[in-house]
Amino acid sequence: MTLRKIQLGLLISLSLFLTSCENDSRIKEQLNSYFTTLFSEPIEVKYNKQFIQDHYAFSNGDFEGYNKPIDIDASYVELPDAISVEDKDIIINYANLQVNSSSQSGTIRLTSDAPKYDEMFTITFNIPSYRNFLDVLMLTQFNSKSGWGGEVYSDHAEIQRQSITSGHFYTLWTYSFYFETGNLSYSIKNYEHNIYGNYNETIEVENYYFCDEPYYDVEAPSQSLTKMVKYLQSVFEHYQDTQYL
Repeated sequence: MTLRKIQLGLLISLSLFLTSCENDSRIKEQLNSYFTTLFSEPIEVKYNKQFIQDHYAFSNGDFEGYNKPIDIDASYVELPDAISVEDKDIIINYANLQVNSSSQSGTIRLTSDAPKYDEMFTITFNIPSYRNFLDVLMLTQFNSKSGWGGEVYSDHAEIQRQSITSGHFYTLWTYSFYFETGNLSYSIKNYEHNIYGNYNETIEVENYYFCDEPYYDVEAPSQSLTKMVKYLQSVFEHYQDTQYL
């Protein structure tokens, strides 16, 4: 092999190396732009188990100048105390939730073998207050009991149980906890029901307020409500939320 051929080979190798570096640099810029935009919006934490992506895959042609699939692995370097990631789920640590909603930051690391990529990004989590999770606690508390069913609305959590008094006479118990006011209330609706619908309804309502001196009617036929009052009081005490104590 002549010296000229060696020099030509080195030049070709160097040219390919520089082209490869240039392509990788261009891809990294595109990846950085993509993830910067992706993580510019906060992650809204809404559930106790909420899926969070830990892998990003890009197909051929997704990025200019790169015609191979790109696999990006994501790992969480730092997370707020109120959340952790188990497998692909955000898990809420209730004890570290705050009385008011909060916005907290974490750090995510993204890596790839081809092209070589290793970057850190800040991610922001919008974490609701513990009061927003009282719906989950409340529904969990009652759904373990046969016959109870619940719904969560924008401003309150509600559970109901229907019982047959006799024949076509029914009683419907409804418990509601309102997040903003800290008001726990229940209604007892007695009614008759046939194929034409409900009629002869009578409604009794009691309200329970978490204020300076919580109260409840010990004569009311509701052991469950008394337990719920004490249960919620213990939650408020845990968070030192004097507004409802």
